[in-house]
Amino acid sequence: MSRYTVSPSAIRDLDEIWLYIARKASVEAAERVVDSITGAFVLLAAHPGAGRHRPNLGEGIRSFPVNNYRVYYRQDKRGRVRILYVRHTARDEEKLSE
Repeated sequence: MSRYTVSPSAIRDLDEIWLYIARKASVEAAERVVDSITGAFVLLAAHPGAGRHRPNLGEGIRSFPVNNYRVYYRQDKRGRVRILYVRHTARDEEKLSE
């Protein structure tokens, strides 16, 4: 059983990241970036405290940097990690919404 789930918002974010990079650079580059981001999901599931606590964004939300992106997530009461969003570091994180 997976120790993490990915929200529909995070899936949309990953799709947008992939499309942007594939158009600007290449499909291979897009695959590498998305693979590095999703690889962090496993790390966060194993070590949910690894990210920075972000109380300004909501109760229990943390963020974890991966290259030029941040993975926003929360741990539920059963200990599973829910990946909420994946955003470029240049984006305004105060406008996060699921």
